[in-house]
Amino acid sequence: MGWERWKVLVEYDGRQHWSDERQRTWDIERLERLADLGWVVVRVNAEQLRMRPHIVVARARERLRQAGAPV
Repeated sequence: MGWERWKVLVEYDGRQHWSDERQRTWDIERLERLADLGWVVVRVNAEQLRMRPHIVVARARERLRQAGAPV
């Protein structure tokens, strides 16, 4: 999920990210490219979404605010 105008992404790290070394390598390289392009990535996992969704929302909201979004 992302907001192109403010270059903020929320990215879910699922099981494949942790169990597949190639996927993890690709994710690391992709995140570096996104950072080089000015994107901010809020990374989340299943436990955060289940147990602390309000914290995930707060993190995303803060990154959007820092980028100039009217939140």
